[in-house]
Amino acid sequence: MQQLIYVSYASDDFQSGDVFKIIETSARNNPTRDVTGFLVYAHDTFVQFVEGPAASLDALLDDLKADSRHERLEVLERREGRGRCFPNWRMERLAVSGGDARILEQKLRQTEISQATIARLVETVMTPRMAA
Repeated sequence: MQQLIYVSYASDDFQSGDVFKIIETSARNNPTRDVTGFLVYAHDTFVQFVEGPAASLDALLDDLKADSRHERLEVLERREGRGRCFPNWRMERLAVSGGDARILEQKLRQTEISQATIARLVETVMTPRMAA
């Protein structure tokens, strides 16, 4: 069982309703891949924590890299996990709003992701993205 966390940014082609399509597709596909986790989208930034077999996470990363809605995908941590942190979340959407990332931080603290990565992710997702 591996845990993976990445950050990516919405491409110029991204439409506001696409985040719901991503969640819907993930929730449909993840059971067959044996993948669980959550997605956060704020300020044109995606943060995703996923857990599952290594081959399934590799396939997911390949799909993400080919998805024109994402750009600049960066894997921040990938590690062996002792077990699932979110066994019932085929793909949960966590909302952060009004400058409050406490829910994201609380969920990440339930994982084995490092404190430095948690701090970086909270800062990343709460900082409005500057135009490239």
